[in-house]
Formats: sequence, structure tokens, C-alpha cells
Amino acid sequence: MSLTVLTSAYRLRSVCRLQRIQGHMMSSQVEPGVLLKKVGSAGVITINRPKVLNALNLPMIRQIYPQLKKWENDNETDIVIVRGAGGKAFCAGGDIRAVTEAGKVGDPLAEDFFREEYILNNAVGTCRKPYIALIEGITMGGIIGFTVVNSKYFYLLRRRGGPYKTEPATDLSRWRLTNVEGRQTWCYVEDQDTPDRKQTMLEAHSLGLDTSMFVFGSPAAHTAVDAALKGMLFYSHLQAEDGHWAGDYGGPLFLLPGLLITCHVAKIPLAEAWKKEMVRYLRSVQLPDGGWGLHIEDKSTVFGTALSYISLRILGVEPDDPDMVRARNNLHSKGGKEEVEMVPKKYNSSC
Repeated sequence: MSLTVLTSAYRLRSVCRLQRIQGHMMSSQVEPGVLLKKVGSAGVITINRPKVLNALNLPMIRQIYPQLKKWENDNETDIVIVRGAGGKAFCAGGDIRAVTEAGKVGDPLAEDFFREEYILNNAVGTCRKPYIALIEGITMGGIIGFTVVNSKYFYLLRRRGGPYKTEPATDLSRWRLTNVEGRQTWCYVEDQDTPDRKQTMLEAHSLGLDTSMFVFGSPAAHTAVDAALKGMLFYSHLQAEDGHWAGDYGGPLFLLPGLLITCHVAKIPLAEAWKKEMVRYLRSVQLPDGGWGLHIEDKSTVFGTALSYISLRILGVEPDDPDMVRARNNLHSKGGKEEVEMVPKKYNSSC
């Protein structure tokens, strides 16, 4: 086959790929990717692509931006709310697959996406109206800039709950959070010691404890503005003593294994209270089939199960523990070690 024929075939494949990308990123969908409507005095943005975890694409950005500016200048709109459809994910970030494919063939859609996404981020950050993000389920990637970083208020709606639904492995009232130059560290006051202060609302809320002693009951809100003001009052009590607000990044399951393997290899000891609560957390998010995903809302995968299994072994859980047996059975049913990706293999070889 001549070089000319090969070149022509390659160009044809590139054109076909580009057409698929444009259809994916620019075409009108049967179900609109974003729903924009007024509910009373609130402007509500619903990210509406549940089949792809509400991934954000360029047409959605181009719909949201002008509507957000319109609501910002509308005297009859008091508040803007953003939420995700489907119940499983708030938003998994930008549609990276489409952006990557566009970049491979030199299509400007990739550049347009990131440029217009950051313009939208700036519009959110500078919006003069209260902007509330109702975060439920998977939340990853650039959507954090569109919501958490820039929103005036955001709420994490814990669904499956994980350790919030299980019995504590320690006395939660004895945990204290220290903030030194922005670094947060949880410390456990052992039984033989006396805490030097009472828990703050930030600590109680982070641990899932009762916060009624910090925020007293109030009448139900009947308007969007009243609801926002109540939320502001509650959230003001969660400010740390150095002035910042702490984030709750408790969904991904690929972060803890990295910390544990590092401590294991470097022989960095962990406090027993930490280890007990880590074991509780991993047990509480183990799925009924014995496996784990890469996120607490994910289905079980070989990658996620291998990471969490290794983590529990490092934390001292014996191999004949019932939960460990279930995990191994899950791994074997998915093909065993031959199907494990490179990262878990490296972790396993280090233990």
C-alpha cells in the first residue's frame, strides 16, 4: 500500500473522529443537558446528564452563562441554585473524553471548552446574587471550580453515609481538630487524658455528632431568601478558628490507600485511634458483593477492591476476616490478580 493511500486513510479517520466529537459536544440532545427554570424567586440550574454522571460539556456552559447573567440582573430573582439530576452524581467534571478526542485531531473545541468554562467560573465567583450548590453524590474535576470554590454557600448531602451509619470505633467526643498554618490534623484524646477544651461545632459536624447545642431551632423557611439566610447562619458556625472553612472530600476511595502505603513503606506509625476509624470507614463502604469502587457511589471494580483490600491488610485486618474473604472472592470473580491495574500491583508488591 502506497504512502499516499495510507495518508488519505488516516485523514479520513481523523475527519470521521472529528465529526463524532462535534456531534457529541455540540449537537442538541434528546434530553437537554441542562435545565434552567425559575422556582418562585430562585433561579435553578439542573445539570441533566445522569447517564454520564452529569459531565459538563460546551453546549451546557453556553446555556448556563447567559442565563446566570440574566438572573444576576433580574430584580425578581433573589437566589441561584445549582443541582445535579439522577441522584447518583452532582457532576463528574468536564466531559474529558470529548475534550481529549478533540485535542487529538487539533479541533479548537477543546480550547473553547476550557476558555468558556473559566469564564463561567468567574461569572459564578463574581455573581452578586447568593449562589448555592446542592452537592449530592459524585463530585469531581473542574466542576469544583464551578460550584464549591466559587459558590457563596454549598451543602454536601450525604446519601449512603458510610461511617455516619455505623457504630463508632472510638469515642467521637474525644476527637479534636487543630489548624496550624492551614494544615488540619485530627488528634484523639486518650481515655487517661482530659481534653483541654470542648468540641467546636466544626468538629461535631465533621464527626456526624449532634449540633443542636450550637445552633438552636428556628421556624421553617418559606422563601428562598429565608432558606439562604438560615443556611448562612448554620455555615458561619463551621468556620475554623484561623478563618477558613474546611472541605469534606470523603467520597473518593483512592486517596487513603496512597497515604497508608506511604506510611507502611516509610515506617511512619499511625495512632491506634486513627487506624480503628480507618478500618471502620473502609468496612462501612464495602459493597454487598464484597468489593469497592473508586468512589463510595461507584460499583465494585478490580482496581478499587484491590486498593481497599491492601489498605485493610496494612491496617492489621487478618486475611481470614469475613470482610476480607468476601473481598478476595470478589477479586477472583473478576479475574484475580491478572486483571489488577498497575498501581495496586505496585502497592501489593510493597507490602
